[in-house]
Amino acid sequence: MSKLYFVAIHTEPTSGSNASRLFEKYFNNLKNIVIKANDNNIKLTLMCPAQLGGFVYNNPSRLQTITQWKASGHEIAVHRHSIYHTDNCWDGYTNYTKEEVVALGVMTGRMYDRKYIGNLNQFMTEVYKFNPQSNSGCCNDERDINDLPNEIIYDTCGKKVGTINQIKSQISGVNKDILTKTVKGIKRYWLSHYKIDQYEGQEIGKTTYNNMRNGVFGSIAHSTDNGIDGYMTWIDFLHSKDPNGSKSKTLSQIIVDHLIPERPVQ
Repeated sequence: MSKLYFVAIHTEPTSGSNASRLFEKYFNNLKNIVIKANDNNIKLTLMCPAQLGGFVYNNPSRLQTITQWKASGHEIAVHRHSIYHTDNCWDGYTNYTKEEVVALGVMTGRMYDRKYIGNLNQFMTEVYKFNPQSNSGCCNDERDINDLPNEIIYDTCGKKVGTINQIKSQISGVNKDILTKTVKGIKRYWLSHYKIDQYEGQEIGKTTYNNMRNGVFGSIAHSTDNGIDGYMTWIDFLHSKDPNGSKSKTLSQIIVDHLIPERPVQ
């Protein structure tokens, strides 16, 4: 099998007084991101936060835009920042209590009270407002796969799933197999991705992709103003390697169609 690739786009969770303005900017950037992909026959996996649900739910034009993206072959997935997110940008959703979070040492009780929005069932309620079929995404579950929504079974945080020794063999972004693990009685599937929307990462990504003979290369960019330029040049690079887009797949397509083998991890 020749090498394949997927391109994921993260829209970051945000809240507070600036949320509406930021989501307006991110959504406009997503429109340009999708146009670029369509022009180059590339399918995207668009990973959106729960907060996007409120932004689009009562706006028929925005909902129609998402419907059009899906009709064009793009996947609408989810993105979240867990309680472990390193820059204190937790999205406000968790099944852990305040006492449990404080005991884990990841934040103070005061921060928990300030940022907490709801549990993971409430997270999915918001997600279903923009995609009632959501079952994939990047849920920031590298450190704790127990704080993962039951409904999300296809994920791109796979480079750290299981034990460290098992995962060192899976270089970030290079997927020779689909990692699988049963969590909370549900079989989950992981691929890894590599961040390419900054120059240094993109050059490493190009070299890595060029050196691959088979498997799947997963890449990720952001819908921020800082991420979109790098994304555009990355799409140009992929188009130069795959003019017809025949090697472009979505996250779920790779897993559901068994395009690479599965590998269980403990």
